[in-house]
Amino acid sequence: MKRVHRWIVVGSGTVLVVLFAVLSRIEGLNEKVVLLLVVYAALFVAYVAALWAYRKTGRGLLVYVFIVAAVCRAVLIPAEPVMSTDVYRYLWEGRMIANGHNPFSLAPDSPELEPLRDRYYDRINHKHLETIYPPVSQAIFSLAAWIKPVPQMQKLLFALFDLGVVLVLLALLRLRAQDPSAVIVYAWNPLVIFETAHSGHLEPVGIFFLVLGLFLLATGKKLWGFVALGLSFLAKYVAGVFVPYFLAKKKYAGWVAVMSAVVIAGYLPFAGARGGLLSSLKVYGAEWQFNGFIYKLLNTAVGDPMWTRRMLGLVLGLVVVYHSLKQRDLMRFAFVVIATALLVAPTLYPWYIIWVIPFLCFYRNRAWILFTGIVFLSYWVWEISAVGVKWELPWSLLAVEYIPFYGLLVFDAVRGRLAESAP
Repeated sequence: MKRVHRWIVVGSGTVLVVLFAVLSRIEGLNEKVVLLLVVYAALFVAYVAALWAYRKTGRGLLVYVFIVAAVCRAVLIPAEPVMSTDVYRYLWEGRMIANGHNPFSLAPDSPELEPLRDRYYDRINHKHLETIYPPVSQAIFSLAAWIKPVPQMQKLLFALFDLGVVLVLLALLRLRAQDPSAVIVYAWNPLVIFETAHSGHLEPVGIFFLVLGLFLLATGKKLWGFVALGLSFLAKYVAGVFVPYFLAKKKYAGWVAVMSAVVIAGYLPFAGARGGLLSSLKVYGAEWQFNGFIYKLLNTAVGDPMWTRRMLGLVLGLVVVYHSLKQRDLMRFAFVVIATALLVAPTLYPWYIIWVIPFLCFYRNRAWILFTGIVFLSYWVWEISAVGVKWELPWSLLAVEYIPFYGLLVFDAVRGRLAESAP
């Protein structure tokens, strides 16, 4: 029977490689959303089949898992990113730094930057806003732009960080005496692969330093662990939710100063921007919204977007404080708090979900694994916008996207409680 399961894993890996290779050859995916969703559904089925079969095969296929993970990402690198325009913004800001400009001081449409405009300029989003991306991300952008100023180079560096995440997760699983084969949950996840290697999102940079920090802390290397967490914050802010946890624990409280020093040092080269350092982040926090189911439900009842954001911010703050005081396991804390932050966020793009997927290697949560598949339905917004309708998802699509997720989440939670209370 184990041989059958091994062949299912091998077959699923082959399907992933072939289908991602097919996606890489299809131009204009944002105009072929139905085709994209069909191919992604097939990818997700192959992924779930691999998860089911791999748990029964033992650990003999880890090398194969890593090879498939690398090949899937490699075949997508040459593809032109069209489902999101973020990577063109990254490229622009990398070129800004290479030409001596501060991306926190000048928006892309500034007259001073007109000489930098190239064939990618029209694809840049929010040209009137200065950058929202913190210093470590800026360093990666500028490095990629210096090597070769094309979006494919940005994607290549992100994919390398993504494979680095796989290796650190493998080491962390072994350190915690958990089954290392669980790394397949992240390594083969279609959402991770597509959003990183096709669309070129920077999430793997912050996630790499986050899981590296957790690994270093687990091995007792507090100094380097907090340095890594500081670098993660400087890539995409998420690690900031860990600060209350560390302050609540005597063994970590003093080391928060190291993380703070790393953050301050990272911003020093851009300090000339002053208020511009956080100006776009404030706009994002106050105005942006997309695919946030709880936010939309609450805002429909409250009728005031700002109060809705404050209420959800309070909920997240209470969750962070409660688990900072009660939770001993840092990994469990990270999983619960990051998952909560995603669910109460007004804006939930598909690539944001990548932040929770590393923790699914340690806590096999079926609902969240399912959500990595159905969240892709939010790309239907391209079809909606194509007919001139507002860039927003209707209630019907949100219901299809979220009800199965919450239903399975509650079902498994209740079943787990019943199992714990059984004699």
